[in-house]
Amino acid sequence: MSDPIVFTGLTLEQANATALYQASHGAAVRVTPDGNGTFTVAVTHPATATGAGESNGSAAGVDGDVRPSQQQIAWGKKVSADFKSRVIAICSGLGCDPSFLMAAMAFETGATFSPTLQNPRSGATGLIQFLPSTANSLGTSIAALLQMTAVAQLDIVQKYLAPFKGRMRSLSDLYMAILFPAAVGRPDSFVLFAAPTIAYEQNRGLDVNHDGQVTKGEAASKVQARLDEGLAIANRG
Repeated sequence: MSDPIVFTGLTLEQANATALYQASHGAAVRVTPDGNGTFTVAVTHPATATGAGESNGSAAGVDGDVRPSQQQIAWGKKVSADFKSRVIAICSGLGCDPSFLMAAMAFETGATFSPTLQNPRSGATGLIQFLPSTANSLGTSIAALLQMTAVAQLDIVQKYLAPFKGRMRSLSDLYMAILFPAAVGRPDSFVLFAAPTIAYEQNRGLDVNHDGQVTKGEAASKVQARLDEGLAIANRG
């Protein structure tokens, strides 16, 4: 067996989802309480011939290896093999679950994974809905993003997420890196947007209980629904 991968600071819902996903892929999983209302999930995968933790996006061709093309992730059936392999490689480097990133992109694109999907109001574009200012800060532009293939645009997704390496252990933290970076590592009760503000009006669809506030947990619940949908047999692959 390889050394365990440890996910800490998870809510019970996040811990259960992580444990269920990892166990479905043959891993040994142990969920333990942290003692402060959160949980830790320790995941141990069978050792492979390439060595624990090694993942370069290529198939080694050794019996027992799990190749990117064979690994099942959320929404894997809805994207190309190249796209899937690139997501797995990116997430291996960032220390996050590829299904979490797939769920976030599915939410942002309405499960189309289109690099040209654009919000007519904000100009947000592509796989994680890059704002024009964000695109510029990454050395590109909306016009350039619109010309990219989905696989090519994943390089920009990787560049955007790189500062959060090792901090996106939960679905909610990965999605916060996209939606509201200041909330990464904060509790699910953390308020992102509150009425009356323009930001709240732009995101009021995330206000699950309609109390005039959008919390981190409420926002993540929408992405959790996409994760659950993506892990269904019809979409997982």
